Amino acid sequence: LRKHLGKKEKTMIFARGAGKTTKNIDTPASRRRRFSLHDEDVLVLAKWAKRIEQHYSSRRNMPTPMDIEWAKDGMTGELFIVQARPETVQARS
Repeated sequence: LRKHLGKKEKTMIFARGAGKTTKNIDTPASRRRRFSLHDEDVLVLAKWAKRIEQHYSSRRNMPTPMDIEWAKDGMTGELFIVQARPETVQARS
């Protein structure tokens, strides 16, 4: 594995007001210079991804690479798997 620090130009935050849920704002420079995930978060997500792929592979009796979407709560730091589905295009190296 290797890490890459992305640009993170925008940050999604909770919005205030009737009918509003979230809004995108410019990411402060201090946050742009930091990684969004701690190493521990990456390891948790990798563990979950492996379990999800093992589950679907065993159900299909064949290796099944998965497209997995995740989210991190900006207030609590808690990680969530939002969606997982079999890959439709094989990943390219």
